[in-house]
Amino acid sequence: MGLFRKNLIWIFLFIIILIALSPVIKKMMWMTESNQVLRIAVSSLPETYDAITRSEYFTNIVLRSIFDNLFEYENNVYTPKSGISWYNLSDSLTYIQINTKLNFHNGEKLSANDVKESINRFLKHPKSYFYKFIMLDSIEVKSPETLLIHHKNNINLNVLLLNIPIYSAKQLTQFDDEFIKTNPIGTGPYYLFYQDKKKTVLKKNQFMSKKLVYRLFDQIDFILIPSRDDQVNELLKGKIDFIINPPIERYTVLKNSEHIAMKQMKSAITMYMMFDLVRDITPDIPLPRNPLKDIKVRQAIAHSMNIENFIEETLHGNASALALPWSSSALGTDMSLTVRKYNPELSKRLLTEAGYPKGFPMTIHCIENKFYGDKELGEYVKKSLSDIGIEVTLKTYPSQEFYKKISTKQISCFITGYSIHSLDNLSQIRSLFYNSTGYTGTMNRLDYNNPELNQLIDTVGLMADNDYRRDQLLIKASKIVYDNILVFPFYTPQDIYAYSKKIDWSPYQNELKVIEILKR
Repeated sequence: MGLFRKNLIWIFLFIIILIALSPVIKKMMWMTESNQVLRIAVSSLPETYDAITRSEYFTNIVLRSIFDNLFEYENNVYTPKSGISWYNLSDSLTYIQINTKLNFHNGEKLSANDVKESINRFLKHPKSYFYKFIMLDSIEVKSPETLLIHHKNNINLNVLLLNIPIYSAKQLTQFDDEFIKTNPIGTGPYYLFYQDKKKTVLKKNQFMSKKLVYRLFDQIDFILIPSRDDQVNELLKGKIDFIINPPIERYTVLKNSEHIAMKQMKSAITMYMMFDLVRDITPDIPLPRNPLKDIKVRQAIAHSMNIENFIEETLHGNASALALPWSSSALGTDMSLTVRKYNPELSKRLLTEAGYPKGFPMTIHCIENKFYGDKELGEYVKKSLSDIGIEVTLKTYPSQEFYKKISTKQISCFITGYSIHSLDNLSQIRSLFYNSTGYTGTMNRLDYNNPELNQLIDTVGLMADNDYRRDQLLIKASKIVYDNILVFPFYTPQDIYAYSKKIDWSPYQNELKVIEILKR
């Protein structure tokens, strides 16, 4: 009996110890099993893994994890990435020191030759979003650690320093573009491990610096869940760890969950509507002439919508209305330009003056479940145009189907968003409107062509960052965009993120970087 009591006491003590240690045990189990994997729900998977062509939101998030640029720029400071330092030896010669301690995902060391070949491909490849953006005289490899850039004395150096994804030179010379699209090799914190139609899997780059690597997740799964409601449900069940822009009507249930945290940041996204301004007869509008080419019709459309009211009522104030299709904080923006005033009576009068007193029918193609408020925005545009006599058939598509549709160019009008990170608005203007020398901007999806705007873009592209004329020419370009309503800008949102509290996330900048999402 005494032995039984003794054993009972030991069992009782053991249970108490287990209870006391349960948080530690739980954490140990988490660290050794599923919580080494970060599961992010996305409404579309990357369109490509070739970073020179990127312009799509979820593609950017993945590719910024695979590739490093030379530097990042924040608060007037250049932070080293693949580069260590740079300075101008003269007005036409720039020195760049390369971080040769970095390894590519295959274990090979980064060298100046890799950077040279990456720059050449970035500036000379027809599919690059900076194709022929600047012209260099030559690139000289002085040693594995140093590179000399010979150029005109009025070059935009930030294009090279901040935008170029660094590839392995061996990969560029030994494989074709199709291989690179599916088998990228970079120096970023993660490498592409697996991808199919439902998932993209990144694994931690074991060759990167040990300073941070122990807190990074070993693996990141980007899981395709087109429905944002389904994303919320999976997060609440613990099957997903991180979601982007959940439906507004689900905020309450997320905020009331003790296991979920929410964060809000100003987005780099711009929502906009693009028109067919090229064809005399356009698809989706059954008329003998294209009404969208008439500036009065575009003015009527612009004054038919109260975007500030839409933001307040539908988006609960989590966005800022735009006068131009990029942030007003971008350098080179005419700050005197204002959001178009809501005036449906003026819209009706303008339509009558343009020869459409009863309006006309048209189809608008709208992306859904990708950007904050995108489908709701499409419905609002439909109602607003109906109020002035333009009867809209709204067609919404998930991301993959949407981009397939607009790539056919058999459309007249579409609503979507884009994300470009740059110090001034040149990249945005070039991407949306440029059409010259065999190159069309990556977001100029309906082939708009304005010789005056093309010339301004070419001229600014050859200017140094500190050239005082640069901002004046960009302001002139932004006024052309505004006065002619080449696209209609809506808003830049506040991105909303919901995620498991097992995550430690303190974002440094106003953009999503998975390297900043750490194990708690």
